[in-house]
Amino acid sequence: NLAGEFFPSVPEVREAAVMAHVTSRDDSGDVGTAAHDLLELYVNAWIASGERPTQLVIPTGTDARAIAAMRAGIAYLASRPEVVPIATEVAVGYVEGKLAVAGKLDLVLWNQKTAVLEILDWKSSSRIEPFYAAQIAAYAWALEKMAGIRVRGNLIVVKLDKYSDRFEVHKVRDRKAATDLYRACDAICQLTEETDQFAPSKVAVVI
Repeated sequence: NLAGEFFPSVPEVREAAVMAHVTSRDDSGDVGTAAHDLLELYVNAWIASGERPTQLVIPTGTDARAIAAMRAGIAYLASRPEVVPIATEVAVGYVEGKLAVAGKLDLVLWNQKTAVLEILDWKSSSRIEPFYAAQIAAYAWALEKMAGIRVRGNLIVVKLDKYSDRFEVHKVRDRKAATDLYRACDAICQLTEETDQFAPSKVAVVI
């Protein structure tokens, strides 16, 4: 059977496809995490010194794609001379009724020109998903509830290119609608868990 000699079987092809997807997904996640870490290093140095860093020590062996994404993030910040970083990797969490929000804000900025806080989220994924708006809006809501402050500025998602210094800026146009979307998704998740038809039965079986 020549086909059996020269061509893999269907199960082999399926397994190879799954493994390729997992490897690509994990690799992208590792690059994104490394890029976030580099930008956090940059911003923390800025906060500590009060000035934009002109040099940054990058760990040996850092993936070139993570460095490119970092450079894209720095390029974005350079395009906004009116903003200064207040905090990075801010943990937020708040529960109100059945709504629970928990996560980390990548960057909190102070706009010196308009005197308002802005929230920024770095993304190095290949595309910007609509749910990202709901996520950052929910995080801003949680920050306001926790700290008793108002985030009156833009909620911004910046897509970082892993192969150049380019970036894309996406601003949440309707914060209320984005927050409502998060509430709806959270409610659906809770309802799904409460009505899980495949959960193990709690009925005792008498043998």
